[in-house]
Order: sequence, then structure tokens, then C-alpha cells
Amino acid sequence: MFTDSKPFLSRLSDEIEAEPNFVSLEGFMDAMVLVDGLERAGRELTREKLIEAIESIKDLDIGLGPQLRLTFGPQDHKGFDMVYSTVIRQGQPVVVTDWKELRNHR
Repeated sequence: MFTDSKPFLSRLSDEIEAEPNFVSLEGFMDAMVLVDGLERAGRELTREKLIEAIESIKDLDIGLGPQLRLTFGPQDHKGFDMVYSTVIRQGQPVVVTDWKELRNHR
């Protein structure tokens, strides 16, 4: 299972040469979920085992910070329950909680 504590953006920049964008961020996150699901499913992989494995992911920290953990289940296939507005600060995604504060970080 995924246990690397390295921050998400650092792992992403290790893997791609281009500047990260929304599509590469989303794709990399999706790939991390798939890899975790494949590892959980085991060597005798079937479609059903992969689905069960991904549905067993609870509170998965993929390096996006404590507020951005993934959880799936039989009735929950979206990972995050909300859309989070984020900014990058010092190489880390930070959830925007105060829109006025953004003016101070231009």
C-alpha cells in the first residue's frame, strides 16, 4: 500500500519534466490511487478484487496534506467529498480558507 510520506508535488516533479498543471496533477493522483488499489488487490488480480481493493481505501494520505485525504467505498467512488480551492505555497498545496488572505500572497 501507499506509504511514501514525500509531498505530492515533489513526487510529481520527480516523474514529469514539464511544469505541473491541472491535468497532470489529476492524472498523477488517479495513477496513485490505481497503484494503491493494485497493490491491495494482490497478485491474483480480477476486476472484482480491484474494485474491492479501491473501495477499501480509507483516509489515504497521498502527500497533499492532512485536509486532503482520499476515501472510497462501495457507494463512494469519488475519493474527495468536496472540491477544495488550493494554492501552492513553498511547494505544498494549501487549502484556501480565507479568500482575503490570498491578497497577501501575490
